[in-house]
Amino acid sequence: MTGDDEVGYKKPPASHRFKPGKSGNPKGRPKKSRNLHTTLIDVLEETITIREDGKMRTVSKGEAILLAQTHKAMKGDTRAFEAILKLEAKTASSSAPGPTGVLVVPGPLTEEEWEKRVDQHQAKYRGNIDNEDDG
Repeated sequence: MTGDDEVGYKKPPASHRFKPGKSGNPKGRPKKSRNLHTTLIDVLEETITIREDGKMRTVSKGEAILLAQTHKAMKGDTRAFEAILKLEAKTASSSAPGPTGVLVVPGPLTEEEWEKRVDQHQAKYRGNIDNEDDG
């Protein structure tokens, strides 16, 4: 050991220090395991080539499945038709644009009337329910 090497708290001997460019944790933290939903999305997003009206077209696997179900439904397959209807209803309700809540405005109020209604509303949540009904 040379005289200019300090050894002590947070100062290991030079021979025990990590070499430049070498990590102290070579394998690193393991990657997060993928769940079934993530894997399914990745598989359905893969692209394939299909022939449609004599022309080649590249679509995702998910789109190809929907097209196949649609063709089956159009040929009279009631199970395929029901599956498409269920999927449409599920996606329409989950991706509907617009607000998630409703704001009901009672009409034009004076500032005093508005403050009185707000106070009554807040009193319900404080446990001081007023029995006055103004409308």
